[in-house]
Amino acid sequence: RNAIDEAVTEKSEAVTAPADPNNQPAGSDNVPTLEQVQEKIDRAKANPKDADAQIQAAHLYVEIERFDDALELYQKAAELEPENFEANANIGKIFLTKRDYEKAGEYYEKALSVNDKNAGIRSDLGLTYYLRTPRNTERAVKEYRAALELDPEHESTLQNLSVALKDLGQEAERTKILDRLKKVNPDNIVFKEPS
Repeated sequence: RNAIDEAVTEKSEAVTAPADPNNQPAGSDNVPTLEQVQEKIDRAKANPKDADAQIQAAHLYVEIERFDDALELYQKAAELEPENFEANANIGKIFLTKRDYEKAGEYYEKALSVNDKNAGIRSDLGLTYYLRTPRNTERAVKEYRAALELDPEHESTLQNLSVALKDLGQEAERTKILDRLKKVNPDNIVFKEPS
């Protein structure tokens, strides 16, 4: 496995809901109870025109790894509010997890049209270009560079950019990126692979 494969695996594992109202970070040991899940789902069903209700229920479906159900609710929210950053970004994340890179890219573009200051989503957009068939490494690099303008220490962006630059044979720039990555995380998977 290379660093990009690892990144996709991490993305698959990282599709989680944002922090909950009780200030518990997503992915924490604060797993929702079945009653909490059912309450949010019932609220979404009872309020089909409430985009926030759809998103909150979708987050819980993600928490219990029912991605198809989450996707359906995120899409419903995006239909209700086409410029909803959160709905579009999460649809993109689910399509990335499903390895449908073109659809993921489409929804990341929609999210970025609302908020172009999100380094993580910009980086994920780059990843969709890198992973497509045929691969568009130049476009991926463009998106990674844009993400680093927003967050110069964004670890997964530095990691993915280093791999893309290697593919392009741009070793001088890659060395600079690897130096930056080493400062951010000297244990990053890139440093565990044969160069």
